[in-house]
Amino acid sequence: MNINNNHLTTLMAWFSPGFPVGGFAYSHGLEAAIDNGIVDDKSSLAEWLRGALFFGSPNNDAIILKEMYEATIRGDYNALKDVSSLALTLNVAKELTDESIVQGNAFWRIIKTAWPHSDFISIQKQLPKNTIVYPAAVAIAAAKHDVPVLASLLAYLQAFVMNGVSAGIRLGLIGQTDGQVIITELQSSVFKSANQSIVSSIDNLGTATLMIDLMSIKHETQTTRLFRS
Repeated sequence: MNINNNHLTTLMAWFSPGFPVGGFAYSHGLEAAIDNGIVDDKSSLAEWLRGALFFGSPNNDAIILKEMYEATIRGDYNALKDVSSLALTLNVAKELTDESIVQGNAFWRIIKTAWPHSDFISIQKQLPKNTIVYPAAVAIAAAKHDVPVLASLLAYLQAFVMNGVSAGIRLGLIGQTDGQVIITELQSSVFKSANQSIVSSIDNLGTATLMIDLMSIKHETQTTRLFRS
């Protein structure tokens, strides 16, 4: 992976808390899992996030990101249209789909203004109207600004882990120090998941995280909620 300082600072900006995609509003089913006692300590939170990386929607997101990145590089508008439409169908729970769409639309809107590219207008015509999933938006931006795909995947998946840890802290499950311990523990999982997605294809899409799906569905009717998912 050949990444220069410009790529590094670009990814740091795109996935920083200051980039307004609203990621802080989503827990990816974690709020319901904590409320129901399924995730109840540092270890179970780490396992929840690790399972999501390898078997949940973050794994699908990584494959979608890689496929959209490569289609953008090729200028394959048919693939862009097909893959971005497919990405809308992959989540069982509505809240998880909404989580991806809201962040994707926000990311795309900001990228067009702050990191513009002459091809964005023509590319947007190939995407589902007002329903751009998060990994698709990141993939197109990264490809058009020559940010390496592996670096983009690492940043995307690391952001997922850090957002999950932040949710655990805000829900009172763990403290700041334990949160950093989990981030350190999951670093190798982030690398493995990103590298795995590089050699994967659309045929490898799929999830095996039934509890995340169930908790995300249950969260829709949870009486007291801090998060939108």
